[in-house]
Amino acid sequence: MQNQNPKTQTLNELLQYVEELLSHTQVQEALRVCEKLLKEYPNHIEVIFLKAVALQLDGSLKEALKVLQQAALGDNESTDIWCHIGLTALELLDISLSQKAIVNSLNYDPFNPDAWWVRSLLRECKGDRLGAYRTYLHAQWLDPQTYPPLPILNALDIENILHEALQHLPVSLKEYYASLTVYPQDAPSLALLQRIELSPLHILCFVDRNQARLNIYTQNLKRFIQTGEDVSSALGRELLIHSKDYQFNMAEA
Repeated sequence: MQNQNPKTQTLNELLQYVEELLSHTQVQEALRVCEKLLKEYPNHIEVIFLKAVALQLDGSLKEALKVLQQAALGDNESTDIWCHIGLTALELLDISLSQKAIVNSLNYDPFNPDAWWVRSLLRECKGDRLGAYRTYLHAQWLDPQTYPPLPILNALDIENILHEALQHLPVSLKEYYASLTVYPQDAPSLALLQRIELSPLHILCFVDRNQARLNIYTQNLKRFIQTGEDVSSALGRELLIHSKDYQFNMAEA
């Protein structure tokens, strides 16, 4: 991708350039261009919105939410802005704000598949399994390319993924995790997410030491598989993070 010089490009060309940067996850360059554009166009809603999207991709969710709310003040009827507010608020576990934002998004465009997808995540987060499934089917009906059917995982699939994940760990940790009961669940509870302050989209497993149980969250596994990335490596990294408490306790014993 060739670098663009803001001084020699029109605003529309630069907006397209930022969108291209974001599609290639070149977040820092996208933020740099947005900041430069905002000096010249401080109230331009699309520039503000693209800055917020870049912040979302960068993991700066609290800042992204503030920028999105600024964009909503300038365009209160944008289904996309409200949808992104809904998703970002969900990741920050502000369920009330997320619900209100998605209602707004769908009020302004009932056929926005992204908003239906976020609504399905909200229902999943609240433990409404069937409601989440029906809502995802609606997003799929509206945009089958972006929201194809999630892969099917049976008990053997999960066992194989976990087995591959354990290969990334030292022998002592393999033995520790092998001693735990594997408990597949659709998604983590909202209470757990609030306790550990983690986005519902970014958790594949959780170790319940009180019950000697390894909870595996199958919906996130399916979404991860759908991206084409190595789910076993990702699960292995999470298991390594969870093992730090175990290693500390062993050192203290």
